[in-house]
Amino acid sequence: MKTIYSKNHILRNSKTELYGGELVKPFERPERMVFIINEITERNLGPIIEPENMSTDI
Repeated sequence: MKTIYSKNHILRNSKTELYGGELVKPFERPERMVFIINEITERNLGPIIEPENMSTDI
């Protein structure tokens, strides 16, 4: 399995998100990605690569 991951993900570090009418700790946060990347690495599930820059030209 190939995993596409950008270290820029850490820049999305909101303090809260609205869920069920309440402000809660975000589900998608840098600590979750650290956990996921560590699991992928420890279980040898394949390479983790940076995304490629894609043209926005049509």
